Amino acid sequence: MIRVAAVGDIHVGEDVRGLYRKRLTGIADDADVLLVAGDLTRHGTAEEGRMAAEELRDIGVPVIAVLGNHDYRLAKVRVPPDADLHSARDQAGAGARSRLW
Repeated sequence: MIRVAAVGDIHVGEDVRGLYRKRLTGIADDADVLLVAGDLTRHGTAEEGRMAAEELRDIGVPVIAVLGNHDYRLAKVRVPPDADLHSARDQAGAGARSRLW
């Protein structure tokens, strides 16, 4: 059995920097994977995208995230290589289509 933790509409911005990361400490004790349903950001800026990536990076379980309408601008920004994010296309194989990546 796979244990899935799920959250949505986290709306990462400067005022919540570090909050999600702190609350996700120890998640591996209760879940095998974290599903994050958009909106990951408030306004879809590249900086908010970086903050969201940092909040969810290296938490002890794989993270699968889906963009929401607030993240639309982020979909038009090239994510830096050090963001350590993987696209649905990477996960599904080269034949899958993705607007983000």
